[in-house]
Amino acid sequence: MRAVFDKILWGTLILLFGPTVMIVASWNSLPGETLYGVKLTMERAMAVIASPSYASSGALSIKYTERRYAETKQLLASRQSIEGLPYLQQQIADTKKMIDNAPDKAAQVALARQYINTLSSVSTDLEVQKQAVTTASPQNPQTPQIPQTPPTNPPTATPSPKPTNTPTQTPTPTPARSNGVAAAISRSTPTNTPTPTSTPTETPTNTPIPTQKSQFATAAPISTGQAVAALQINEAQQDVSRTIADLQAIVEKDDKEQGDKREKQKKEEKDKKDEKDRKESKDLEEKSK
Repeated sequence: MRAVFDKILWGTLILLFGPTVMIVASWNSLPGETLYGVKLTMERAMAVIASPSYASSGALSIKYTERRYAETKQLLASRQSIEGLPYLQQQIADTKKMIDNAPDKAAQVALARQYINTLSSVSTDLEVQKQAVTTASPQNPQTPQIPQTPPTNPPTATPSPKPTNTPTQTPTPTPARSNGVAAAISRSTPTNTPTPTSTPTETPTNTPIPTQKSQFATAAPISTGQAVAALQINEAQQDVSRTIADLQAIVEKDDKEQGDKREKQKKEEKDKKDEKDRKESKDLEEKSK
């Protein structure tokens, strides 16, 4: 009998040990991990348990919003991952729906005020995360390379030939004599005929060609993943801003109703006091007569 009891006890412990370990291990899991679904299931079970008390379930829902944002922030900081943002946006929508369906006005306003403070902090932190994502260096940046202009050798001066005047001899014919003897006397007469030469050109010597070194201030490149993350964060910020605006409308409406109620109460008190003063004054008049 004792052996059977021990087997049943050990079997029960083994059956309970597995789920317990899984629950504990999943408590720190993040979106995208295997045990994250177990974590969400446990949170829904706790919400069902707390549902009879609106204050308890509301506080728990706000706590879940803070947890969703902590997961989102951790993923953005460590992996630049946006997997946590859809869960954050869904939790914000669920909590807003629960506030809209509050059983009484006072509980709704109290929870709305508390949730506005939480969402304001989330909105501020989201802006910080967006700036961090867009300014972080990408993994494989492609930095544009500016080609360098190689130095050019200055041209060397080539001497030009100087113009020279070279005399040329041209034979001049002489007329024949009367004796009929033809004699050709060749006389050379020098003539100064300048020979055209090339015009000298002046070439500057030792004049370096200026090279222009331009420096361009280029912004850090942003990867496609960074741009997508920034857009998704911006969308989450818009959801937070709309929810805050709706909650503020609830709070402002209640403040106006409470203000009108106080004014009405003051007016009633003043009317009672005036009525009492008139009655006392009338009584004094009657006594004086």
